Amino acid sequence: MDQTRGSQAPDNRPVAGGEDHPAPARHRVGRGALWFGVLAAALAWSVQTIIATTINGSGCITYRSAPPPTGAQLTGARGIVLLVLTIGLFVVSLIALFVSWRNWHAVHSHSDGEEEALLEVGEGRTRFMSMAGILLSALFALLLLVNLISLFLAPQCTP
Repeated sequence: MDQTRGSQAPDNRPVAGGEDHPAPARHRVGRGALWFGVLAAALAWSVQTIIATTINGSGCITYRSAPPPTGAQLTGARGIVLLVLTIGLFVVSLIALFVSWRNWHAVHSHSDGEEEALLEVGEGRTRFMSMAGILLSALFALLLLVNLISLFLAPQCTP
């Protein structure tokens, strides 16, 4: 056993090959929370974009023989469905951002000078996934906010 590196995981289980586990803080955050933080906001944006495009497209097709509707997309039942859908999925993206932020605070602690050592041995997968979740959730929350604003400003059908 390698006594300089340590041969046990932080929870005192032996690690194969005498090496420390590459994700030493994995026991602090569950896999589900990590993956939710990374994927939920992107999936929410994808669902919103697909459904909004379908709803708006079907609204424009029905007006082939008559002039298409003008003005903002928030008219009638379709507009209400789009508004409720977009707000609901925006809330999902904010929850994903909060979960990622909570994950980051659970796993980001390390001592001074440890960053270079982490890069050399490839440790910190939970930290990476937590930070990636924060960045991706913030990005897709912003995109959902832009989609929400566009419901008030952009026309439903363009000639």
